[in-house]
Amino acid sequence: MRRVRRSRTAIDGLKTLLAQGLPKFGLRVINEKQRIVDSVIETYLAEHPQNGFRDSRRKFYHYPVADTPFTVVYEFDDSELRVLFIVHQRSDRRRLDPAAAEW
Repeated sequence: MRRVRRSRTAIDGLKTLLAQGLPKFGLRVINEKQRIVDSVIETYLAEHPQNGFRDSRRKFYHYPVADTPFTVVYEFDDSELRVLFIVHQRSDRRRLDPAAAEW
């Protein structure tokens, strides 16, 4: 299975999104959404990264995580899945630049 590496940008982005939902949904829901995202990345995308949607112009993939409002933006090769960003599903991904992800 591929090694998973998450950018600081992805980690901070998810923390920010979860914090925004805390007042409305509470800690239990926020923790569950975090668990779902982590599980999808570690178990599904690490093994089946080609099942995401490819942005042919920007050379990255994105995968909307079911039961959450989040999308994982990533790239991969045979040995590694690199999580570049985690964004809201409704966000505009046209301006995302993989080079902008901080590691």
